[in-house]
Amino acid sequence: MKVENFLKFPVRNYMERSGFRVWYEVPFMGKVIDLACLKSRRTTVSVEAKIRGFNEAIYQASVYRLWSDHSYVAVPLSARLAEEQQAMLRKEGIGLMRVSGGRTPHVVEEIRPKKNDALVTSRKRELIEVLVSSKGRGAGHA
Repeated sequence: MKVENFLKFPVRNYMERSGFRVWYEVPFMGKVIDLACLKSRRTTVSVEAKIRGFNEAIYQASVYRLWSDHSYVAVPLSARLAEEQQAMLRKEGIGLMRVSGGRTPHVVEEIRPKKNDALVTSRKRELIEVLVSSKGRGAGHA
């Protein structure tokens, strides 16, 4: 079990409460999306979960904007992001989710993502096809 799983389960629950279906570890375009979310076969959200290496997480989340309506970085509540990193998230339109641990973990959206109007529509359609063609949990659906 990957260390980031303690982030993924609360994020999955958070996204499902918002009406999304959620898949884990989705290979797409040479990357692996930690959590890929789909709502009504129209809205896509990609989440990069990291406990450290936040610059890499921001880079990954910015790449995900090529095919996602919204992109997030999910980190532990206790994570210390430099002001420059937070500024980069805002500039790139990437959201920041902070995940608390403990018995009742929860997610706080510290930075809300901007709707991505510059995504590559054909890539978004490909991602949706990959997700809807997956068969349940065995194919990575959470």
